[in-house]
Amino acid sequence: MKPTLKLSVRRFSIPLILAAFPAIPAQAQFEEFLALAKKERAAVVDYDKDGFVDIINGRDVYHNARGSTFRYQNSVPGSPREGGGSGGAPTAWADFDGDGVRDVMVLGTNDWSAPLRDRIRKVSISNGVPSYGTYHDIVGYDVDWTGWDCSYPSGTEVQGYNQNATWGAALADVNRDGKVDLYLGRGRIGNSGDPNEYYGKDWLVLNQSTPSTLATLDISNSIGMSASNQKDGNSYRHSEGAGAADYDMDGYPDFFVGNYRGFDNYFWKGAAGGTHGFHFSNAGQQQGAQSSTGIDMDNSASSFVHHGGGVAWFDHDNDGDMDLIEARLHHYEGTSQQALRLWTNNADGTFTNQSSLLPGDAGAIGDGSYASGHYKGVATGDYDNDGDVDLYLTRSVQYYPPTPRQQLYSGWGYPYFYLDRGFGRMLRNDGGHFTDVTESLNLHNPAHMDVFAAAMLDFDSDGLLDLFTCQGWGTSDGKDELWRNGGNYPGHWLAVDLRPWENPGGITSFHEIEVNSDAIGAVVQIWIDKNSNGLTDSGELLTRMQQANTTGSMFIGPQPLHFGLGEYDQDDIKWLRVLWPGQKGLEANGEWSVNWHYFGVGGVDQRIVVSLPEPSALALCLGMLTMLVFKFRSQRHL
Repeated sequence: MKPTLKLSVRRFSIPLILAAFPAIPAQAQFEEFLALAKKERAAVVDYDKDGFVDIINGRDVYHNARGSTFRYQNSVPGSPREGGGSGGAPTAWADFDGDGVRDVMVLGTNDWSAPLRDRIRKVSISNGVPSYGTYHDIVGYDVDWTGWDCSYPSGTEVQGYNQNATWGAALADVNRDGKVDLYLGRGRIGNSGDPNEYYGKDWLVLNQSTPSTLATLDISNSIGMSASNQKDGNSYRHSEGAGAADYDMDGYPDFFVGNYRGFDNYFWKGAAGGTHGFHFSNAGQQQGAQSSTGIDMDNSASSFVHHGGGVAWFDHDNDGDMDLIEARLHHYEGTSQQALRLWTNNADGTFTNQSSLLPGDAGAIGDGSYASGHYKGVATGDYDNDGDVDLYLTRSVQYYPPTPRQQLYSGWGYPYFYLDRGFGRMLRNDGGHFTDVTESLNLHNPAHMDVFAAAMLDFDSDGLLDLFTCQGWGTSDGKDELWRNGGNYPGHWLAVDLRPWENPGGITSFHEIEVNSDAIGAVVQIWIDKNSNGLTDSGELLTRMQQANTTGSMFIGPQPLHFGLGEYDQDDIKWLRVLWPGQKGLEANGEWSVNWHYFGVGGVDQRIVVSLPEPSALALCLGMLTMLVFKFRSQRHL
């Protein structure tokens, strides 16, 4: 009946994988599975495309041996002037050259002198072992930094290497050519104690690589990211986390960037137009409250400053839209702003602040709240398979006085009386409202203090999302650890592995728009007709996005997308659909477009591989027939 599905979907059951582990105990707790050396930053990505998520700890590559163990393979070669120290250098992984193999970029970071280099290196894989080939050092336009007595960033821009450490990277195909482009968020040169601190200019770099040659082009100035739009006074800003998502489904990615040192955040809204077929339509609105989106970018307050940190795009209310959460940190306990801000997508291009849906001490405004402190990053995922996306929040060291549920830190060989270590927190999502369940999950312990970075991943393919955490510089005894989810949750699940190019016909495009081989930027939705009325009501559209973003020193790269389904099984799933990168998902009147790629789901509690379809009249008719259902809806959300 649906021959294109046979070409496009492959299903994998997992009885052999489950047999490798003892029975899951009847408890809802996380237990340590793997402990690695503290690197403070990492990447989780299926770098060899075997369906199992791997870990790159700093630059040390650990291959996932089908969920039974992690084997150290080698270390990614570094980038000149990347710096030393325990932090190593973060990596980002994607198929940059279009040969179908995921390559690696090492971010130039952790050094207090300039210039630095972001280096892309070709990768080949043999039996899970990566080998590293030729490389390309990214160049762009910036003002030379000439020493501590200079007046950076005043002066004339010249082409060269980046002057500042790259703290965050977000990958997306901005010009819809099937190549993954790079947003590079810059931090600082210098630190407290140095004569000055200088903050860096962010770049948007167009990927011009081919399977034989790596090449990039800095297009920042031509798309709206000019110096005047990035400066705050006579200073650039200090970027931390960066996240890309096409939040308004117009076919062009948007970028949210959390900025440190009290600078206003960035929210760059992508649109068609300009020299490269892409530009930021709100480039001049990068301070204060944005009139175009309704998001407040301000990180300052009356008595102190917040620092923008990690960011995550996710659909917290299952209405089909990508919402946004930003984690912010500060160095004092009192606050007059939310340390966590949850922005709900209104489906009209704007957002509403719904931080009140978070626990009172997370989204609240006021002094004395133990959660109103040093948040660094956010990890998202449905750890209990109830259908709602949960949050794990990382918290770095805080300043004295100590607050409830924290411990005074004695480190570096002597009591350091003004630092204490903040605990990471797990917030369970119950229908869009969040509850703190940290203690009940065995996550309130010393190993979860001073967490810089975290990610949720199903490393053993048992259908339960596990947790990987990296402790920070405030823990001399810290580790980077993988925590296995030992919960006995009854909900069903489905893992969707997007492999667009893996189809019999070698198709690499959808509706005449090229699709990158990693499907970075693709949105996947599952409709469960909970109300049995044939309409896509709010709360029934489970939505995930294939991302390649940095949040709180963690790079989240391409991997199977996990859907918790709760009590619902294949009989309740009406369809699974994919909005491939570059496709417009919504019409101007708010109706779903005809650009979605639809599939049937033959079963649950398994991993399926989804690829691009062969062109056929039957596939076109199926898509059009499905769309007719939505024409009977008077509005998008009912």
